[in-house]
Amino acid sequence: MKARGEETVNAMKENELTGSKMKQCLEQRSMKQQKQAGVGMIEILVTLLVLGIGLMGVVGMQYMSLKSANDANNRYLAALYTQELVERMRSNQVAVQAGNYSKESNAGNICTKQCTPQEMARSDIKEWLDNIENDLPNGEGKISVANVGGSMKFTLTVTWDESDIYQEDDASDVVETSYILEVTL
Repeated sequence: MKARGEETVNAMKENELTGSKMKQCLEQRSMKQQKQAGVGMIEILVTLLVLGIGLMGVVGMQYMSLKSANDANNRYLAALYTQELVERMRSNQVAVQAGNYSKESNAGNICTKQCTPQEMARSDIKEWLDNIENDLPNGEGKISVANVGGSMKFTLTVTWDESDIYQEDDASDVVETSYILEVTL
C-alpha cells in the first residue's frame, strides 16, 4: 500500500508542480501582453502620422492642379477674345483702312441695330475690352496700329494678373501675364 500511497503523493506533487508551472506560464504571458499593449498604440500613431503627411501632399497637389487649370482658363479667354476681335476686324475692312480699330477710337456704345463701319469698330472694341475687364483678373486690353507698306499691322495685347504658384518667398505672389497677337490686315 505504501507504493500506492507514494505514487499518489508523487502524482499530487507533479500536479502541484504542473499547476505552479501553469501559473508561472500564465503570468509570463500576462506580462508579455502588458508590454505589448503600448506597442500597438505607437504603431497606430505612426500610421496616422504617415497617412496625414500623405494626405497633405494630395491636398497640395490638388491645389496646384486647380490653380493651373484656372491659369489655363485665363489664357484661353485672352486668346479667344483677341481672336474674336481679329475676325471682326477682317469682316469690317472699311473701318480697318480708316483706322477706326484703335483704342483711342473707343468712344461708342455697343451697336445693336444697323451700324456704320466706324460705329461697328467702336462697338467691337468696347465689347472686347468689356469681356477682358470682366472675365480676367485686372484684365486690360491694348491695341497698337502701324502702317506697314500700305497694310495695317495691329498688335493686340491682353494683360491680366496671375498667381505665381512657384514663388518660394513671401514677396508678391501675383505676376502680370500677357497675351500678344500681331496681325496684318
